[in-house]
Amino acid sequence: MGETAARSIADIIAAKKRTTRTATIVLDDETGDEATFTFGSLTRVEYRDLLDKHKPTGEQRREFREAQKLAGIPSHRRLELSYNVDTYPPALIAACAVDPAMTEVEATELWNVLGNGEAAALFDTAQQVNLQQQRPPDPEA
Repeated sequence: MGETAARSIADIIAAKKRTTRTATIVLDDETGDEATFTFGSLTRVEYRDLLDKHKPTGEQRREFREAQKLAGIPSHRRLELSYNVDTYPPALIAACAVDPAMTEVEATELWNVLGNGEAAALFDTAQQVNLQQQRPPDPEA
């Protein structure tokens, strides 16, 4: 903490790097061929802007509320859907993709050929890199 206090805000801003996470998916079970993707965090403003561009449709909101009701989730614990389930996941994947970098069109094409588990692995990693608190490395590890 002492080191941070001695640094100026400008120094801290200049030193801030994107947090990264990786996800690996299997391309071919028989050969074991895999692809590893590295995702980098967005700024808070970039993340909010992306959500704003991919709002859920009225039908998606209704389906989400109904699914929670059918699952027996009490009304006071139900959540609101915050993104379009069709367009937001590939948009987030593209926006966060560091290696390999990809356009939103490429991310959508990839999203459409992946199985549910593989797609979830990429989307979850892109979400986590933006939503999980970054922890400093353990000096004893």
